[in-house]
Amino acid sequence: MSGCGAATLPTTTSGQPSLLASPITVPGPTVLAWKSSGHRTAALGALGGLSARFEPVAGEGQRLAAHAVISGVHRGEFFGVAATGKTLSWREVHLFEIRDGRIAGHWMDAALLSAYLQMTGQGEPDAEPAREVPSGLARSYAAAEQQAPLDAYMAMVAGHDASLARKLYTDDYLQHGPFGPNVTREEFEAGNRDVVWKAMPDISIELTPFLADGELVAYRGLGQGTHTGGELFGVPPAGRHVSFTETHIVRMRGDRVCEHWLQVDLLGLLSQLKS
Repeated sequence: MSGCGAATLPTTTSGQPSLLASPITVPGPTVLAWKSSGHRTAALGALGGLSARFEPVAGEGQRLAAHAVISGVHRGEFFGVAATGKTLSWREVHLFEIRDGRIAGHWMDAALLSAYLQMTGQGEPDAEPAREVPSGLARSYAAAEQQAPLDAYMAMVAGHDASLARKLYTDDYLQHGPFGPNVTREEFEAGNRDVVWKAMPDISIELTPFLADGELVAYRGLGQGTHTGGELFGVPPAGRHVSFTETHIVRMRGDRVCEHWLQVDLLGLLSQLKS
């Protein structure tokens, strides 16, 4: 398996690599098979000085939502890659259902593709920290208000109308996710319009509300589509139908989203595209 070496990856206007447009090498199917259920155990054995920083954390009733930044030194085999001594860092978004003081349900997505690219020299940790976008609010949102941004996002994807992002997201919107620590509204809009929707013209995403805590709203998503259009991750279209999960936490400002913590199962998506 050959890597990308020192090839220059396409970047966003803020200088962040555009993963969606980059041809990359991925781990084999055996490694991918256990990534969802086994990556935490593997990380504990492979990464020294492993740490997790959780921010923000939201709660409602017996439910919790948290964004995490995980880091550690690569000292043992991880995803089939021998120790490199590199300091790795990736992001995760978690949703927990608590019952009798214990975790009864757990939904999460992690930027494991980012960790793999860092180990194999195809990527780097975030070059800058996430910048906060305060809402100036501190109130609970009604059920209809919680649902509104989800409906707007699903309509934007279904209609392939990237301009709706300007109604859904504030001018100073920042997204902290798999495509960079501080992706702007314009960058997010362009990525959808110019890459994702062209690659999967029939893409659809179903979002389910999970909790609301003051100005923070969390939800999970399931996307699917058929790769019949343009390249995605440098992979030419082969008509494969794929599905992927998403996990979101957003900060609301009035009826729009001003800050967004997002993770998508890109590693699983890429493995389906290449299978």
